[in-house]
Amino acid sequence: MAATPHVVVVGSGVAGLSAAVTAAEELGSTGSVVLVERCQEQEAGGLTRWTSAYLRLEDVYETADSFVEDVVGFSGGRTRRAYVEALQAAVPDTMEWIQGHGARFKKLPTYFVNSTRPRLQPVGGGEALRRHLLAAAERLGVDIRYETTAVDLVRDDAGAVAGLAVERDGQRFVVDATAVVIASGGFEGNPGDLAAALGPEADRLVAVAPGAHANRGEGIAMALRAGAARSGEWDNFHAEPVDPRSNDPGALVMVFPYGILVNAAGRRFVDEGAGTVDEAYEQTVRAIWREGNGTAYFVTDRQLTDISD
Repeated sequence: MAATPHVVVVGSGVAGLSAAVTAAEELGSTGSVVLVERCQEQEAGGLTRWTSAYLRLEDVYETADSFVEDVVGFSGGRTRRAYVEALQAAVPDTMEWIQGHGARFKKLPTYFVNSTRPRLQPVGGGEALRRHLLAAAERLGVDIRYETTAVDLVRDDAGAVAGLAVERDGQRFVVDATAVVIASGGFEGNPGDLAAALGPEADRLVAVAPGAHANRGEGIAMALRAGAARSGEWDNFHAEPVDPRSNDPGALVMVFPYGILVNAAGRRFVDEGAGTVDEAYEQTVRAIWREGNGTAYFVTDRQLTDISD
């Protein structure tokens, strides 16, 4: 086996790549970094590569005035305020760091037909962020192991994490480490975990991003087994209204305030104008999810349909 890595990272989305690049920068020649990713190289990147990555920023270094209150409020108070405040405080240094690796940000047009919150976007979306960080990781010598699935944390006799058990090609082995960073996403690809968190209606949910199938919750489970505490909002999800006739993950339907939504029986069941689109689209989608088969029908007229795309 090769020399013991100092850091092992699970997951190759922006979170995992950021951790791997940071570790490689800080360790330099004194240690090594391994990143494990269950997907093939051409599929890697998790949900990151599919997102437009709208950030709630006034400009590159400043969050929206209501950032902390919005995040805490959207979770019904279950998100720890101190966590959100720490996230906000880290914005200037984080944005400076990722721009140093080639990312650029602009106020680009969004798909919200009306909005009240500021949005800043990386040029090229989440996939551009992933490419910049992947290039940095490769340049810094991070050992990226695709088609390698994290199975469990390995602990020493004192209970401290000492490595990571992984599987590749049907074989299980251990990668020793002085630190393991779990950045393997949620459990969108695990029907059992979804049902446990959201109830039996979870089977109505359809993942928008193709990368969601690889997020099966093992990272969360192994952290909990090692003694991590649960925190935050587990019984909710990021929701977007999509056209079920399309396989395009970007086939969003954000014009719902300009008509009405009805269920399979032709009955209206939600206030389509409860707020500006950026404020109301998630609660609208959750209402659709709870309604019958999780599908709504949009009724509008030519005042909307005659507008060129």
